[in-house]
Amino acid sequence: MAWSTKQKTEFLEALTAVTEIYGRELSKPAMKLYLKVLEKYPFEAVMRAMTAYIENASGKASYFPKPGDVVALIDGNPEDRATQAWAEVREALERIGTYESVRFRDPIVNACIAELGGWVRLGELDNKAIEFLGNEFRKLYRQFYQTGKVPKVDYLPGRVETENNARGLTEFIPPVVEVGSPLPSNARIALVEKSQDVKALKPEKSACGRYLEIERVSRREAPPCGAGRDFAEGSPIFQGGGKGEFRSLRSRGKKTGN
Repeated sequence: MAWSTKQKTEFLEALTAVTEIYGRELSKPAMKLYLKVLEKYPFEAVMRAMTAYIENASGKASYFPKPGDVVALIDGNPEDRATQAWAEVREALERIGTYESVRFRDPIVNACIAELGGWVRLGELDNKAIEFLGNEFRKLYRQFYQTGKVPKVDYLPGRVETENNARGLTEFIPPVVEVGSPLPSNARIALVEKSQDVKALKPEKSACGRYLEIERVSRREAPPCGAGRDFAEGSPIFQGGGKGEFRSLRSRGKKTGN
């Protein structure tokens, strides 16, 4: 990830401009140290982080940025990342629903949802249970983010895929929908198979166990996501209207015949 000579020059010019904004002076050794610390990261990410820092008129941004301040903006605070990730899960539940199979671009999200019971089960919970589960999700997300060990979950099967697989209708499996934002490019995580070091991956209190506890008292008779979509008995696909646009389902690489 070595920077080009042009990028190094541009960074040092930007750093000089920042010193003028804050009324500070940096020696050449200090500027070289800034460069040594930050050139480990993508050039564009560093420049965005520096701009974001000086745009914040309050808090820490009232002080001249140390290299660690810039790194923190690039890496992202685990709490902030967890909150953003849960917001994207809620948005996907509302916009896409659990009839579709989904793959979040952030692999930690896929791992958390799988650990908490799966994508379909999220759609079977009422609002109170969802709020409770959000707390569990954020705790689990922070743990995975901080340890760097994340169970490998390719995607999260939806209700259509689950039902059709159970009926042997594998030719009518819809494509996986990709959603959400990716992790920062410099995030240090390792995807591991579930059989590897499973004990180290689980929280101190079983999030899955807690989920099952609230599921018994909070399961809805009909899932709230994708409301209005009916499943015709024996039909290979779900049909009908729902919130927003519901496109015709296609099997992966093959039309259903509609």
